[in-house]
Amino acid sequence: MVTFSAALPALIRIARQRKTMRLVLGCAGADHLHPVPDSCRDVPDLDWSHCPLDLLDSPMFRASNLLSKLADVSPVDGWPTKYAAWAVAGVLAIREARA
Repeated sequence: MVTFSAALPALIRIARQRKTMRLVLGCAGADHLHPVPDSCRDVPDLDWSHCPLDLLDSPMFRASNLLSKLADVSPVDGWPTKYAAWAVAGVLAIREARA
């Protein structure tokens, strides 16, 4: 079992190539959270039980991304002590990936 913060770096790398990954992972016409094709399992970033592109639409990833964008505009009140650990880890991982 992988935690949200441990999965973030791979998800961010995959997000950069979303169009290509949709083709590779067979997302066209597939169900939400469809299994990753066996042919993709040899690639470390694609060795998931379910499609990682669907995970990019998860509430935790979207909230972390939004919080990161808001923090770019102005300081966020109570940062980081008033936020859940997963949100802090998410924002830090997103910022590191952008750098």
